[in-house]
Amino acid sequence: MSFSRRTSARVFNCVRKLTNGGCCCRGNNARYIQHSATLLTEDKMEEPIKFSTSKAANVTPSFIREGNDEAPAAQPFIVAVSLAAFLIYFGILREENDLDEQMGMTLYERVEGLEEQHLENYIKHCNKNNLPSEKYVKRLEMLKKEKEARKQENNASGQD
Repeated sequence: MSFSRRTSARVFNCVRKLTNGGCCCRGNNARYIQHSATLLTEDKMEEPIKFSTSKAANVTPSFIREGNDEAPAAQPFIVAVSLAAFLIYFGILREENDLDEQMGMTLYERVEGLEEQHLENYIKHCNKNNLPSEKYVKRLEMLKKEKEARKQENNASGQD
């Protein structure tokens, strides 16, 4: 017999009242409650109930019995169509936006001066540990020349 939470709370209250001598319910639950009350006397309520020897140990819970492990017949079709729609939209139909273009940029292109700072720190590290640093010095010089060229270009375009 399965009871809802509300019904089981009502049954528990009635069992407690029956053990004290009175009852508050009528109808179908009354017989169940009276039977429960005879089983639960005050001296038995104080003793722990062994689960391994009770009838509950042999009962399989309803949520395990009712479980259906079979996938719906339409599931593979639905998954394939959804995946195809996703790939077609993001792979073919969608146009690139500003964020997509920025994803192709390196961190040095996004943050001005970061590459120079990184190279200067790495050159110091190489000199400190007696490591070769010629190619890093050349790259730093090239970056400084490019920066000067941009400055002169901006000055020239600002004067015109």
